[in-house]
Amino acid sequence: MSTRRLSLVLVSISLLVALVFSFGAGRSEWLYWKPPIVLLVALYWLLFEPQTFGLVFAFTLGLLVDFVSGAPAGESAMAFCVTAYWTQALEHRLLHFTIFHQCLLVAGLVVCYQLISVAIDLAIHGGALQLALLYPALSAILVWPLIAGVLGRLHRRSL
Repeated sequence: MSTRRLSLVLVSISLLVALVFSFGAGRSEWLYWKPPIVLLVALYWLLFEPQTFGLVFAFTLGLLVDFVSGAPAGESAMAFCVTAYWTQALEHRLLHFTIFHQCLLVAGLVVCYQLISVAIDLAIHGGALQLALLYPALSAILVWPLIAGVLGRLHRRSL
């Protein structure tokens, strides 16, 4: 199997696993803390395979998340796309950061994603902005080193 095909298989499997973790059953009191795992996996591939994955990849993945979650079509797609744009704009800096600094920047990107999603949701359904919006960003700080480490090892093996 060619290296490119192996990488695409790895990306597909990682995104499928992320979707399962993201939309699998969970305890209701922990749902506010659940990081957007699909977004984190997408951010990894946007950072480490920028010549292959870009804004169309992020938009398509966002539409898939919208479809699976039952959200209005385009809500996550828009948030994924804007977050992907910022990731690509910061790519050269982010790759040279330590894992601690990457975690902080990824948390900022997750906050950006959350704000866009919540703004769209508030515009459609109304409601109120809550502090719980920041919880996924805090949990993303803890999850990012695991995602970057595991996908990094698998990615290096496939090259």
